[in-house]
Amino acid sequence: MPSQQNRTAAAAETGISATHLKQLSPRERLIASLLFYEKLTVPETASILQLPEEAVRLLLMQILSRLADSATAANQPQNRPRPSEIIR
Repeated sequence: MPSQQNRTAAAAETGISATHLKQLSPRERLIASLLFYEKLTVPETASILQLPEEAVRLLLMQILSRLADSATAANQPQNRPRPSEIIR
């Protein structure tokens, strides 16, 4: 297992924060850790988790989608008026 310092360095390198990872399920966090931090390939990750490669690829796409959604939400201004508040 990577040390906290290694995980922090890897997170900074990939742009994925601990806050983002907390939004993932334990299974998704494990897959993200293996792929992004340990830099394993999809076939290696699938072998370790005893999953088909396609299942790992599908989970990876879900992880990336959730991380992108959370990054987009984090960049949204909090005090921005809603369209229904503007159009009256």
